[in-house]
Amino acid sequence: MPHGADPAAEDSALDDDALAARTRELLHHWRTGARSACVELISLHQAWLTVQVEHWLGQRLRTRVEPDDIVQEVGIKLLCFEPAAEDGALERFRGLLRTMAQHVIADHHRHHFETGKRDGGEVPLLPEDSSLEQNPAHDRSASPGGAAERRSDVALARVTFWFLAAEKRDLIALRWWYDVPFADLAVRFGCEEATLRMRHLRATQELAAMMARVLTAMQRLPPPALELLEAQAGQAIKSGSSVDSRVLARSRIDRFAAFLDALEQVAKAIGEKLIPLPDSWPRSLLMATPRPPPDPRP
Repeated sequence: MPHGADPAAEDSALDDDALAARTRELLHHWRTGARSACVELISLHQAWLTVQVEHWLGQRLRTRVEPDDIVQEVGIKLLCFEPAAEDGALERFRGLLRTMAQHVIADHHRHHFETGKRDGGEVPLLPEDSSLEQNPAHDRSASPGGAAERRSDVALARVTFWFLAAEKRDLIALRWWYDVPFADLAVRFGCEEATLRMRHLRATQELAAMMARVLTAMQRLPPPALELLEAQAGQAIKSGSSVDSRVLARSRIDRFAAFLDALEQVAKAIGEKLIPLPDSWPRSLLMATPRPPPDPRP
């Protein structure tokens, strides 16, 4: 939503028919590749969504998170969504927002009030898809293929994970960030441990090779796009950077939309498809249901 805009005035000036027509029009533009239309959709429905979130949030969670934080996270989640034509109907679109908001609230409740998680509350190196916060890095000696041993490579690895197949990046993350034993991962991924170890080796080699390609592509980006990728991936930006006035002064939704645009430039340069990270990845991997072990019978 545009910085400085009054969200309460976005949809109040439209009657139901006009709001429905505008919603369908914007979703059509979004489906054709205009990411700015998705940002405008959030702005259009922000006041309504904020009222819903205030109702669902609950007094206990309200002490930890503000409704606007939830709305911002829903907008970021929506930017990674692939809409269908029928999603343009007003009630269907608001139902989508409602479902996303409830999921975000549930994630916050688990994060703030549930204990005994496998990661012990540890903050992962990678930015979560729902927030892209600049998380502090842990001191680790192990890293995928030796390609990200240095802290300066972490931002590059974070960007590169957007181009790696989901199963490969999940395997790397579970080993790299959470030290899940190979025996447990073999059960989760439904294969023998020896097979899983070889799969992990190949995945880390692929990540290292992809990082080299991404780095080359990033170095050819216009300075504002390059600085944005580095900033969103966790690197501190320099004083007076063009990103300060262009992006960082705007909402998290605007910043994330610009981040995705920069990623699309990298995707085009390396000839790879952008594969959005799931919400709250990689932490969400710890709550995923493991796959059953393979049937030993022939």
